[in-house]
Amino acid sequence: MTGQLGAVNLNERIAGIKKSLAKHPKINIVATEGTEDIWPRRSRPPSRSARWARMSLKGIFGVSQVGGPAVSKVMATKEFGSKKGTVKVFAFDDLPDTVKGVKQGDIQGIMVQRPVTMGKMSVEHLVNQINGKETAPKDLDTGVNVVTSQNLTSYTK
Repeated sequence: MTGQLGAVNLNERIAGIKKSLAKHPKINIVATEGTEDIWPRRSRPPSRSARWARMSLKGIFGVSQVGGPAVSKVMATKEFGSKKGTVKVFAFDDLPDTVKGVKQGDIQGIMVQRPVTMGKMSVEHLVNQINGKETAPKDLDTGVNVVTSQNLTSYTK
């Protein structure tokens, strides 16, 4: 489940998921659904949730910042209520509604970027460029956290 299917960064995440899942031939992708950024405003999960509930789903990815909250809403429907904890959910970005989904047990994990670290490093490299101390661009890994209920209050931003 993702936001707008045309967003380049989301399509890159989906490509990475598919590439990784290719190593697990017994796991099938049932669908790639776009939330189109409307579910959080309407607070209404899709009618597809009834169809999904009849399937033997083992997991759902919420690939965008709106994907986590959208999946939480699906997990709260009567069709999915009995599957809470059985269907594993992983999301991206630590928006308040996604964090709430982790606290409630609807979401088992979140992939979270480190925006504070990214901002700090951006300034450091800009200052070095201004001062002529950095002449060649560098690839830097600013890190990604896997946030679960166990480290929800202590992960690095």
